[in-house]
Amino acid sequence: MIFLPGGETELKTADKSRKALRYGAHSFDCSSSSNGEQVAFVADLGANAIQAYQFPSLQHLYTVESKRKGDGPRHVIPHPHENLIFTVTEHSNYVDAYQIPSSSSSSSSSPLTGEIRHAGEADMLTPTQARKRGDWRGDTLRFSSNLDYLYATTRGKTTETRGLLIAYRLAITAAEDGRLGVELTEVDRFVTRTSGGKANAIELSAHLIEQGVDHMVLTDDEDGWMDVVAFDFGREKFAVKASTRLPELEGGEAQGASHAIWLL
Repeated sequence: MIFLPGGETELKTADKSRKALRYGAHSFDCSSSSNGEQVAFVADLGANAIQAYQFPSLQHLYTVESKRKGDGPRHVIPHPHENLIFTVTEHSNYVDAYQIPSSSSSSSSSPLTGEIRHAGEADMLTPTQARKRGDWRGDTLRFSSNLDYLYATTRGKTTETRGLLIAYRLAITAAEDGRLGVELTEVDRFVTRTSGGKANAIELSAHLIEQGVDHMVLTDDEDGWMDVVAFDFGREKFAVKASTRLPELEGGEAQGASHAIWLL
């Protein structure tokens, strides 16, 4: 899948430096499906948009343009039951919700119905932090296991700025005309031990370790830490449950932890 306007020709001479990667396509996540056909969503920083594709054929379906100029959506996930997608923006540090077209099937023979519209937002930064918005870089987001919350992370641009993990209580409303509204209410924020480097990524455990509590692994690319962070639904609070650090590389250099998955 090539995201450059010039296709293969432009790809040969495209800037592939580390800086250029900030404007690449970063995430790929599919909607749930009962018939084997899905919609794949790609966060496309270069186009400042989210691209939707029929999966597995990868036929392009539609584009969701980001609300703000220069947002840079980095990670996008579809709601499992509603015609909504949620994204975190790398360059502006917002969490946004968009209503997307519905279809009984993702096949080309089933036309999409409904409009694409912005349905809600949350600023990840406090008013004080927002004065230096460029000091953070939005990263990942996940739904809670009960779908009542949304977790989102952002990294510090340099080692001087620590990253954030934020929990939002999620409320979805539907108007008579079919328009969906999303309210994201912050209930807790956790300041990470470092900037997070290129990580500060979260992944939830699919296994219920403790009733009424989500457990997620949080990775740190700066010093190589991996923390298991719990979020208690009743208290609406984060807490670190376990930590480990990856072995140093030869010469004493820290080995960064980029992303981790759970093995059941």
